[in-house]
Amino acid sequence: MKTVAIACQKGGVGKTMLAVNLAGVAAAAGLEPVLLDFDPQASAAQWGESQPGPDRLAVASAAAAMVDSILAKVEASGAGLAILDTSPSADGANVGLMAAADLILIPVRPCAADLRGLRNTARMVAVAGKPAFVVLNTVAPNGARLAEEAGDVVRGGGLQLAPVVIHQRAAFARAFNCGLSAWALEAQTRSASAAADEIGALWLWLRGQLQL
Repeated sequence: MKTVAIACQKGGVGKTMLAVNLAGVAAAAGLEPVLLDFDPQASAAQWGESQPGPDRLAVASAAAAMVDSILAKVEASGAGLAILDTSPSADGANVGLMAAADLILIPVRPCAADLRGLRNTARMVAVAGKPAFVVLNTVAPNGARLAEEAGDVVRGGGLQLAPVVIHQRAAFARAFNCGLSAWALEAQTRSASAAADEIGALWLWLRGQLQL
């Protein structure tokens, strides 16, 4: 089993959205993912409870202090991927979650507040000692210039940048409100979705990084 931590010291960057949608596409790939919600706000766990139908993703609230034993149980259950949705803090518990992962994804929006917050997250990554990549998230569809400039800031700060940009799209919000991932919504409606395409592209890259 592989483990991915979605982490950023700053709140409001779209960690849960990214976690939910990566879990959805991983499920479609047959990996039987488990989404573990370590954020006291429990947004992912609440989304999990809102899922319709019988084919529900495995989502559970979890305590950071128990991460090692929880991951052992998840792996024993036959899951191929664990996704850790972390809280927006820079405490030791989050560093422990990062250290328990094989890879860390750091979602940020291309705005000054988020980019400044990367300094604290970068320090946490250094302590955790695991490979980490910044994902530019909720970028405006016409925000190519902003994304390019943000990418320069990320690389200048010594962090690696994922090659796929996730844009702000109505399909992400619609899917989340329905208890679905963008990938599942596309399959349900049988209509092409740029949101699903972007998450699919990010997943293909991530799968290669994890050697799944």
